[in-house]
Parts: sequence; C-alpha cells; structure tokens
Amino acid sequence: MSRAAVFGTGTWGTAFALVLADAGTEVAMWGRRRELCEAINRSRRNTDYLPDIELPGAVRATPDPAEAASGADLVVLAVPSQPIPPRRPQGRTWWCLPSRPRPFARTWPPGGPSCLRTPFWSA
Repeated sequence: MSRAAVFGTGTWGTAFALVLADAGTEVAMWGRRRELCEAINRSRRNTDYLPDIELPGAVRATPDPAEAASGADLVVLAVPSQPIPPRRPQGRTWWCLPSRPRPFARTWPPGGPSCLRTPFWSA
C-alpha cells in the first residue's frame, strides 16, 4: 500500500485525504492543532470542517510534521495561501518534497532530480 502525507486538516486537506484513502492509499494528515488531530483520530470525522463525512481507517491525523511525512510516497500541501506574498519576489526557491519518483511527477528544472516540486516564496 502506498503512503501519503497531507499537510493541512482543513476542508481541502480532509477532502484530499479522503480521495487518497478511497484510492487505496494510507494517509497521514498533519495539523497544527493537537486537539483537532485527536478528535479526527477518535471520531473518524473532522468536526470543524467536514462534520458529516466519515473518514476511513486508512486516514489518521498528527500534530507532528515529521511523523506525517515519515515513509510518505507523496506529500500534499493543503494549507491556506494567505501567508504567501501577493507579488512575486526577485528570487525564488524550489523545495523538493520527499517523494519517490512517480509516473506523474515532473522534474524542474528539466534534467533535475525526479521529485515533486513546489515554489516557495519568502517575504
């Protein structure tokens, strides 16, 4: 079974975790609020964002980002974008997310390592 880490326990992160679990993936969600993570694990529901949706046993939540990402084949960032500056700064840094090469993964720049990448702008 493949493993995924979803960083974010809001509506988008919870829905994405559900889709991944329905596809047969074991999912570890990371959330910054310990009490919400504990409630998700206990009730199998995200009562703050999607209270009517029952999460399968393949989904668990943790407030520890290292635990969530440990052994993940895929990492999904599903956190609010408000902290990202509205304009593109002069420089840009690419983070290489921990992921084993997958058929859908792109490389950037061309010829670079096979991993999923996401732009990260700092203020």
